[in-house]
Amino acid sequence: MALRAAASLVVTAPRAALRGRAASQASAFDYGVLMVRRRSGGAFGSAWVFPGGVIEPADRLCPHPPSACAIRETFEETGLLLTDAPVLSAGRLDPQRLQEAAQRSPLLGTQPLARWVTPRAQRKRFDTCFLLLNLTDQLLLDRLHAEQLQTSEVVELDWFAPDQLLLANRMLPLYPPQLHLLFQLARFSKQSELCEAGRLGGCWDAVEPVLACRDDGKVVALLPGDYAYSLAQPQVPQQHLYRDKPGPLHRLEMTPAAGGFLDAQLFQSNLSSRL
Repeated sequence: MALRAAASLVVTAPRAALRGRAASQASAFDYGVLMVRRRSGGAFGSAWVFPGGVIEPADRLCPHPPSACAIRETFEETGLLLTDAPVLSAGRLDPQRLQEAAQRSPLLGTQPLARWVTPRAQRKRFDTCFLLLNLTDQLLLDRLHAEQLQTSEVVELDWFAPDQLLLANRMLPLYPPQLHLLFQLARFSKQSELCEAGRLGGCWDAVEPVLACRDDGKVVALLPGDYAYSLAQPQVPQQHLYRDKPGPLHRLEMTPAAGGFLDAQLFQSNLSSRL
């Protein structure tokens, strides 16, 4: 199936601004990450994901369509307007005003983070740009408790510290893009570290995971840079799905579950500096 261009927003905010949220509980991290839970039945049904959606024609009129899409979709799904630009008209996001704001600031305050492509075996496939938005401005932080969920798509919203989500993954299923990005966020316990340009990479090279079932029931998501990634056609030999062969590793090992995967572990070693 043809790829659909999409964008997703990875939003962080200081834990002090997230009273009453999961992220306000004890954690080694001083920030939380915004997650939404999709309705059952649609794409990524019942899954916890970062807000986002398909890039629309109006987004393409902006200098950087993924940023416009990510800001717009986050507002539509959660009611949270995470830009200080005057883009509303009668309480609704005005595409013309968004375009004008994007002309002045093409990334709308976001930072490029990663680009993931749905594996080829899947029926619905997306080419998704993930963007990072670190909220520090008090004007935007004051809006965080004014959410209004778009219940046709989203049934729940919460903020989690990265370590909380990765620990909760024992019971809470997540998909590979969310898991991998959370592992990357978990390298930084302070939001100020995330705000430093380039700390999380920001490469737009597409990451298209190769999912393979291991004979012990685990699913391995092979990622670019892993020595076995190029062995995926037509099927990865079982011996290369374990970690006892020499060579660079870049993979997630997970347990399949409804709505994603559980018990994920990320293995990264001897990778090229580009990855």
